[in-house]
Amino acid sequence: MIAIHRDAKGFPSEKPFAEETISCDRLNDSRVTVRLPEGRFAVAAFHDVNGNRELDRNLFRIPAEPFGFSNNPRILTGPPDFEDAAFHLARDLEIQIILK
Repeated sequence: MIAIHRDAKGFPSEKPFAEETISCDRLNDSRVTVRLPEGRFAVAAFHDVNGNRELDRNLFRIPAEPFGFSNNPRILTGPPDFEDAAFHLARDLEIQIILK
């Protein structure tokens, strides 16, 4: 599941600018093409292992499913700030998100 945000308001957990759900047999080989207007964006993604359309968490509220963000920022005590995951889109661009 991929959520694309245009600004810091609500990033990463509230309603995104755009969403994509993909099915994949091999997570490492997944590619998604999304058409977006020029602008600043940040992407949050997770692998919904059990198919419930939610990022499951353990008792300590730590994600129990693989997740990641654009720019692959270092995750310490919570999700990154929008600015840490943001990138400017002016033309075709390929980004890689490493799920942790």
